[in-house]
Amino acid sequence: ASEMAYFDRNNGEWIALGGLGGVSDGNASSAWGISGDGTTVVGLAWMSAGGAHAVAYNGSEGLMDLGSLFPEASTRANAVNADGTVVVGWQDQNGPWKAAVWRKDPSGGYLPNTPILIDPTGSGTDENNLAGECSAISADGSVIGGYGDFANNDEPWIWSEADGFVSLGALPNMGTGYVSAISADGSV
Repeated sequence: ASEMAYFDRNNGEWIALGGLGGVSDGNASSAWGISGDGTTVVGLAWMSAGGAHAVAYNGSEGLMDLGSLFPEASTRANAVNADGTVVVGWQDQNGPWKAAVWRKDPSGGYLPNTPILIDPTGSGTDENNLAGECSAISADGSVIGGYGDFANNDEPWIWSEADGFVSLGALPNMGTGYVSAISADGSV
């Protein structure tokens, strides 16, 4: 089965990173992002043919299962900040992919994912208050961006501790918008 990997230019070789035991369509795992310092690769690994979990790999801890907040629901890691301390992606709940943020646990691995709330005083289980899938993160991990969905009129969005959730508006005929990249300092 194919699996996530990275290419080590110093040694001129591919390093395969494994999976979590499942295979779907011949795929054990897939990489979706790499930290700016090149130490952390993130993505998805199959638990079974119908369920996958977000994963992160680094040389000292190996492949880490980032888990799911819901027993039968899948997750995926899409991006990681420069030093691998903040991973972002999605958590499936009842069908729509919603924002998920995993923060490095100082004692090893990552803490369970947390959602991004549109209204921080609102419910953390109401899908109309949960931001859509995360797709990008600033180098320092302070600004996260993602996909618009039904909860915010399909508008791309950013989130920061300082400003909370901010819908970015829409261009005419844009359809569903998303943030594909964020500058290192989070300003663009």
